Amino acid sequence: MHAALLWLSLVVAAPEFEAVGASAPVRGEFVSLNNTEVVLRTAEGERKLPLATVTEIRAVPAVKPAEAEPVGVELAGGSLAMASQVTLADGKLSLITSGGRQLTMFARGAAWVRFAPIKESLLAQWNEAMQGRAKGDVLVVQKAAALDYLTGTVHAIDAETVQFENEGEKFPVKRAKVVGIGFAVPANPAPLAKPLCTVALVDGSRWQVATVKLDGEQLRLESTGGAQLEAKLDQVVSFRFASAFLSDEPIERWTFRSFVGLAGGDDATDARFHRPRLNESLSGGALFVGAKKYEKGVSLYGGTEVVFRLPAQGGGLQGLLALAPNSPAGARAEVTLLGDDRQLGRWELVGGSTVPVKVTLGSAQRVRLVATGADERTPQVYFLEPRLTK
Repeated sequence: MHAALLWLSLVVAAPEFEAVGASAPVRGEFVSLNNTEVVLRTAEGERKLPLATVTEIRAVPAVKPAEAEPVGVELAGGSLAMASQVTLADGKLSLITSGGRQLTMFARGAAWVRFAPIKESLLAQWNEAMQGRAKGDVLVVQKAAALDYLTGTVHAIDAETVQFENEGEKFPVKRAKVVGIGFAVPANPAPLAKPLCTVALVDGSRWQVATVKLDGEQLRLESTGGAQLEAKLDQVVSFRFASAFLSDEPIERWTFRSFVGLAGGDDATDARFHRPRLNESLSGGALFVGAKKYEKGVSLYGGTEVVFRLPAQGGGLQGLLALAPNSPAGARAEVTLLGDDRQLGRWELVGGSTVPVKVTLGSAQRVRLVATGADERTPQVYFLEPRLTK
């Protein structure tokens, strides 16, 4: 009797997940996932759900990602791995994930390593430094309140130093002084596999994966760039699938700057008064232009920059730009779309009309939507029906 009770106390229920999308949510144990369907084991038996009807599979109850480890590594294909340790030797990059697992890959399979979070005010400088990857490896350090960088070759990384070569001179740099490293863009990059979904883990990692296999309670993931990872099922926050609309993707970050130069972003005041909204107006109502109602869209104030991480590379983005009906009389706006740091297009908006948008995203991993006002009359901008195309 006591042994049976002890055995029962040791039994841990399999983690539950909820599939959401076009149809009613379905909750159950995760069974399998491939490029056509996801299978959940519900109280009524196994349910096979076509992926075309699913936008996300999320842990129930909701799991909040932990604070990120100090080292972030972006891989080819856009996966972001969080690690407690990163080393480089003989052209191979080794990562120790927060789960204690080791990943080893050629350095050319990584885009960059950041040894500490980058302040929002320095992200533009970081992005500028990463443009140097077209010429070689990039070593980024912080000097006072700014970032500085050198282009050359990274030969080794350990816990104490980075061995770097610039213009034929080799020298060690203390790791503590290095903000991050960008790895040279390969002359002939390996082709990427077609993405299946993005898997978010509790350590803050986001994996763009081509395959997902379940072995007991262990997930075996392969990224679109060929990196392989194992993770326990209870470490998964969600599986996200490519959305049909940009406004169904979560905002990665945003900033607001008024015409008179008062900056903000993500603090309590700006979150209440200036935060961008998805699939609703800035006042929380429906999206209308004239008598027409739109179900999908991004609404933002002039002076706002919004960054979305794309669910997959390639394809395009199309939709309509317009000023919201309750923009100040006579207000005008300029909207710029960027794929990473490459400008995709720029449009001027005046009241009473919509402007069509159709751009090719190419290899961009993020889309930046920037709205600016022409004067102190802060306009309200809509990006309507922002469809992601293949």
